[in-house]
Amino acid sequence: MQENSSQNIISYLEERLSHNTQDYVKLFADLKKNFKGKDISNLLNYIIINKNDKKLLNYTIKEINKLKYLNNMNVLIDFILKNDTNSELSDLKVLAIKTLSNFNNTSCVDALLYCLNDKSSNYRIRL
Repeated sequence: MQENSSQNIISYLEERLSHNTQDYVKLFADLKKNFKGKDISNLLNYIIINKNDKKLLNYTIKEINKLKYLNNMNVLIDFILKNDTNSELSDLKVLAIKTLSNFNNTSCVDALLYCLNDKSSNYRIRL
């Protein structure tokens, strides 16, 4: 039953994304109106993992920063540790690092130290 409910929520998100291709403020307002707690947290995780739209990812990371659900921390950590050379993602990774620092949780310290010491990553990420 839980998996079916998750699929329905993701279907709802995908349907909303197909209709609101650029109005992400309206999209997130609608999602927060219709979903709470773990459901909205799971939707935010889904977007970070499965979407490549830079603007959508930017809004999503900002929403995670506002809501501060601990369930989103691991997805952000995976996002900043993702090994890719796409310089467009550097800005988003910096935003994700700032968001992680706002959680005031020590469980992300190892990942942040890794980013700091990774000489092959963008200097802004290390900064």
